[in-house]
Amino acid sequence: MRVKIVFVCCAYIVRNENNMSIIKRKKQDKFFIMSNHAAQNDLENLATIGLLAYIISLPADFKLYKTYLQNKFTRRTVDGAFKELTQKKYIAGYSAYINRKKQYFYIASDEPLTEKDFNIFVH
Repeated sequence: MRVKIVFVCCAYIVRNENNMSIIKRKKQDKFFIMSNHAAQNDLENLATIGLLAYIISLPADFKLYKTYLQNKFTRRTVDGAFKELTQKKYIAGYSAYINRKKQYFYIASDEPLTEKDFNIFVH
């Protein structure tokens, strides 16, 4: 299996199928909680804040695919917001060839990802 890193901060990521794709620090069933820091200070674009809010509202075991988001919203909006979320470390991802097919894997968080988050995603 060949692995290509799309975004990495202090770690190389290898996918483990038992891991969650969405990290929620404060878990609720009927609603979600998002950090004020992300909404008011860290993220600069309303579309980026909205995309992060939508992703965080999904179940923790939801398999996050960029194409799913592009089909739900628009490609241009998702690509721009995704780029900012990646730069601000709210989303990380990589691609890997599995059975000669290129697949993408992403992890998202309601707060910027840390090295510990990467380690959980790796193992």
